[in-house]
Amino acid sequence: MLRGKLVDVRLFRENDLDDLARLWQDVRARGDYYPLGLTSEVVRRREYFETGYWQDGLGRMAIVDKDGHLQGQLLCFKPSSYLSAIELAYIILNPDSRGKGYMTEAVRLLTDYLFELHNVNRIQLTVMAGNEGSRRVAEKCGFKSEGVLRQAFFQKGRFVDIELFSLVRDEQPM
Repeated sequence: MLRGKLVDVRLFRENDLDDLARLWQDVRARGDYYPLGLTSEVVRRREYFETGYWQDGLGRMAIVDKDGHLQGQLLCFKPSSYLSAIELAYIILNPDSRGKGYMTEAVRLLTDYLFELHNVNRIQLTVMAGNEGSRRVAEKCGFKSEGVLRQAFFQKGRFVDIELFSLVRDEQPM
């Protein structure tokens, strides 16, 4: 478990699965910027029981408040086989918990952990055009903008731009 002042970041537990299903199924609560796709609860549970949502240091982690309530999730994955990188994706699933600093702390905890765990030189993430909250998280965590990937993502019936951010090992904030 990665412990912060506001939240803890940890592997998912079986008792999180009902809350995750409830929060994930409300696609409108995900906001305007997170993918709207649905995954069946059967598939999600099978993946949990097969992998715990975590393999070889990559996967999905729970963001929980200090009372142990699920607030969101972080995903970390290899963006391409030829990059020395890990990519992050994240969401606060409970709309009432957005804007409280939970995600900034969770991203800092996870990036520190990933640089300690993996022999990678960069951690990257993308921010959909207009998602100022996610942009602030990236900047507060020391990520630098590298440019715009034009019309790279399909969301709500149209292609939208995403901005690529990265944090390299030797620029990691202390």
